[in-house]
Amino acid sequence: MPQKRFNIALSAELEQYFREKAEISGQSMASVIGLALGEYYQERKMIEKVKPELDKVQAQFELLKEIVKDSNSNNSNNILTQLAEQLDSNQ
Repeated sequence: MPQKRFNIALSAELEQYFREKAEISGQSMASVIGLALGEYYQERKMIEKVKPELDKVQAQFELLKEIVKDSNSNNSNNILTQLAEQLDSNQ
């Protein structure tokens, strides 16, 4: 894949970090920063891929919290029904 060049501004802390990583690895700072950005990009793609599933789990957890909170009321059966329906729809 063709690469493009960019000028970026780094804080002194980031500059020092990447300079040290470059010295240790024997690579240029540009290469080390490019690798770091590539890793960041892959992580973000993975997060975006699993986020909808995590949101579903969170919604189910919220229903479970309501069940515990309302366990002595008549409302708990309704909440259990909602949770069961939601779990069934996820399969």
